[in-house]
Amino acid sequence: YRLLDQMGKAVLNQLTMTPLLTLVFVAAWEVMLKKTPVPELATRGVGPISEPFTDRYKRTAVFWLTADFVNLLLVPTNYRFLVALAMGAIWAVLSSHMTT
Repeated sequence: YRLLDQMGKAVLNQLTMTPLLTLVFVAAWEVMLKKTPVPELATRGVGPISEPFTDRYKRTAVFWLTADFVNLLLVPTNYRFLVALAMGAIWAVLSSHMTT
């Protein structure tokens, strides 16, 4: 039962937080780097997402789903935040070495 509970929490996190954070990232990318005015972005939405981004997004989802599952299943509650920070640091190093 505990295994299914923790897997459910990890999947729920990926289905709720990951798309929301990705939407915020893509919208900020459009505004800051493509110089899209915010009112225009609000009316038309974000542009098409490039193929390298979708590949990276898939790798991100796999990494964080696994990291969340292990964190929720094996790590005591008091240390989950520290493990999540460590996983974030590991992901930052890994993603900086990915070439797209």
